[in-house]
Amino acid sequence: MLLHSIHITPHHHHRLLVHPLVLVLLTLTHITTPIRCSMNRVDHHDHQRLALAILQQQQISVNTSSLTAIKFRWLPEYSTRIRSNFERRGATRLRDMFTDIRKSGQRPNWIGEGVWADLSSAWTTPEFIKMREQNKQNRASDCGGLGSSLHTGGSVPHTEHRRRLKEHLGREPTPLELHTRTHQHQADQQWVDEKSKKAHDDFLRARESQQSTGEGSSSGSAHIFEYQTWSEVVGGRQRGRVYGMGSQAFAIEGSSYTSAFHDPSGAEESVSERVAALTREIEE
Repeated sequence: MLLHSIHITPHHHHRLLVHPLVLVLLTLTHITTPIRCSMNRVDHHDHQRLALAILQQQQISVNTSSLTAIKFRWLPEYSTRIRSNFERRGATRLRDMFTDIRKSGQRPNWIGEGVWADLSSAWTTPEFIKMREQNKQNRASDCGGLGSSLHTGGSVPHTEHRRRLKEHLGREPTPLELHTRTHQHQADQQWVDEKSKKAHDDFLRARESQQSTGEGSSSGSAHIFEYQTWSEVVGGRQRGRVYGMGSQAFAIEGSSYTSAFHDPSGAEESVSERVAALTREIEE
């Protein structure tokens, strides 16, 4: 999907015609705290099924409830993708929420006492502890054993870093520029870890090799090869993300990188402004 196809447009009966990515982001902004529900029939380790169970019990779907209040609409061909994105991101949100809850040891008011007892018991089982340790080892072995990902971005998402870089540079940042922004300390230009340094160095070597053979020599193909080379160097998409680019790579994979990085319409700024405005209206 091209970045310039992401848009929010007033349409019939004041309903907003939106792109799937914008719709999912808006939806998950407001589904942050599930209501108290009977979750004892769901495997609490399976956040995908847990997300679906909670959404079903709240009667929340991609075309009802909170979405109806905002009155979104989308093209029919986006329905499957919207549902898939919604469930995947909802599962991620729930996973993070339950991790925070488990670490705090405090029962939130939307979890009943019976469910809390089941969760507390499940979190102390040998099976859960083994799974947690295995996941920790998997994260530590990412990228050729160089360890899990570190970055300097804090809680600021890659999309916001990219927006700031674009404003500063007057053009779209390259993957290398975005990676440097989020993985190199500004004070001393030191990389946050060996993984980020290796990705930077490997990319430069790969790009130099391509340039020496004449690949990506035209304006258009240069941008295509820039993203493709970066993706290949860091191992492609893993868990829906490309290292150094966050989840925004999902928006440009399978599309023309040239079009994505040469959008004169300013549609992306309009999207960001509109999303922010809608969020403020709902929160107020």
